[in-house]
Amino acid sequence: DLMTGNPPFRGQNHAKIQDNIVKQKLVMPYFLSPDAKDLLTRLLRKDPHKRLGYCMPKDLLTLKKHRFFRKIDWKKLEARELEPPIQPMVTDPELAENFAPEFTDLALSPLVTSKDAWPMSGSTKDDVFGGFSFVASS
Repeated sequence: DLMTGNPPFRGQNHAKIQDNIVKQKLVMPYFLSPDAKDLLTRLLRKDPHKRLGYCMPKDLLTLKKHRFFRKIDWKKLEARELEPPIQPMVTDPELAENFAPEFTDLALSPLVTSKDAWPMSGSTKDDVFGGFSFVASS
């Protein structure tokens, strides 16, 4: 999403998205660099055992050494010594001036105040992770 502005797989509902994740070939936009394409290919492999990030923390070192991140000084980043590449101008902390009108013009959603209105842990009703069977090793 952050590299292209779109998710790698789309669908009309969660079931169709899941189906597309499993069955569709990953297609990447032409404008991505070879390093970006390689990184995304490794992160989005169909077989979770072959996916970059499956074997943490070992894969973290592989990820940091990937050519896509070659310009990042990880020690300075961890020490918070790097300047952010984008520094938004804030004239008033109470304004939402750095957010697009498509978001700031949305009507406010009502607050969920009832315990019955929110799916409880382990609930099968409105299960947001329904259809996913992968569990990361801990």
